[in-house]
Amino acid sequence: RTLKGALKRMAGDQCRAEVDRIVELLRFDPGTPSGDYRFMNWQQARELAQAGIEMGAHTVSHPILSRVPIEEATAEVLGSRDKVQQELGHCSPVFAYPNGKLDDFTPDVEALCRQHFSAAVSTNRGFASDHERYALRRLSVSDGPSAGRLEWTLLQER
Repeated sequence: RTLKGALKRMAGDQCRAEVDRIVELLRFDPGTPSGDYRFMNWQQARELAQAGIEMGAHTVSHPILSRVPIEEATAEVLGSRDKVQQELGHCSPVFAYPNGKLDDFTPDVEALCRQHFSAAVSTNRGFASDHERYALRRLSVSDGPSAGRLEWTLLQER
């Protein structure tokens, strides 16, 4: 977790170089991702889209957008949107910021999203509100809460 956190704070090129250095030092062959780290292919995405699941943009190479120049962020965001549109025929009007914490995107990136999307989601915990439409909060289910816990969370007073 410490290493992952340190790598996420680095700029893209620096992070890739550091990962390459670590792989070399450990004499480790990362191979092809497996298990939870596998990416779906476009055919699988098409099948999900045909089943009614909405697919959206999340960048081309997953940089933390506050750490890249706005020109690169623009290419990442719009390139992702265009590729999803090309492959699936439709792209969600909601963008998902990589990593998604409030310091992972800048006001310029938020402005870019305002021009091209109807909303954008962060990974900050909480209830979504209209005044944060381009930094929407979410309730996480990644911790595997029970149905009762999720119901309690959704029904509690704000």
